[in-house]
Amino acid sequence: GLILNITGDNDDMGNISYVKVKKDGIFAVVNGEELKFSASLDGLDLDLTNARVVRINPSSRGLIENYSPVAYKATEDGLKISSSDLKNILITSKVSEPFTDVNDTDWFKSYVEEAYNYGFTQGTSLDTYNPHASITRGEFAVMIARALELKASGNTESFTDVKGKWYEEQVRALKAAGIVSGFEDGTFGGDKTITREEAAKMLLNMLESLGRDTTVKGVSTLIDMYKVSDFAKHAVMFLSSKEVLSGDENKKFNPTNNLTRAEMAKVLVKTLKLTDLY
Repeated sequence: GLILNITGDNDDMGNISYVKVKKDGIFAVVNGEELKFSASLDGLDLDLTNARVVRINPSSRGLIENYSPVAYKATEDGLKISSSDLKNILITSKVSEPFTDVNDTDWFKSYVEEAYNYGFTQGTSLDTYNPHASITRGEFAVMIARALELKASGNTESFTDVKGKWYEEQVRALKAAGIVSGFEDGTFGGDKTITREEAAKMLLNMLESLGRDTTVKGVSTLIDMYKVSDFAKHAVMFLSSKEVLSGDENKKFNPTNNLTRAEMAKVLVKTLKLTDLY
């Protein structure tokens, strides 16, 4: 693999739009112009169109649970890395997910493997994913914040019930970005399981925070749209039109059902691919 470790002062790094890793070198893109950092990578046995990019804690000794996501997209001529932090980035070939409870015939197999390679999730243990378990609002918020590499500033406002929680920093960061708004009583409810319609609303907010046009074109084919809460109707209609969300065999969305970990892998991966980051 390849370790990418680019440093500089704030002005220099702030001028970089993104980094392009190609066979003929590593380039910083500044104002649309490619500036070469390094020589050719032809000697590196790595398929850049099928690469995996994660950030590794130097003290982690390679443990997967210490990897974190890096915003990147594989293109025909190399890797586009959009992260604002270009330190401790590990580029390798993609790996197989290690979970004994995810089978090749499962509909969610490819999504779990993608989420694992991106570093969005590491499973409930080193070798189990627990795909049919529900996830909490806090867990979902952490995955979104990690994928976007969002961090809260010291004066970011919070919800009344997140102080001291393991997901506090990520929820605060999402609140500052306008991705979560909580409940009318000022709480976030991070320990509550997240419903399918709540997840849809968070994902739509994420897209809009990144400047994505979420205009709905066409009519939804879900037969239970009347059951979707008003706050989530636009989100469900848009994401279903993009095939991020889908109904069951009876074309029902089941908006108040809990989102499962298998469903989470699908909707998070597919929504992020609607952005310029992944």
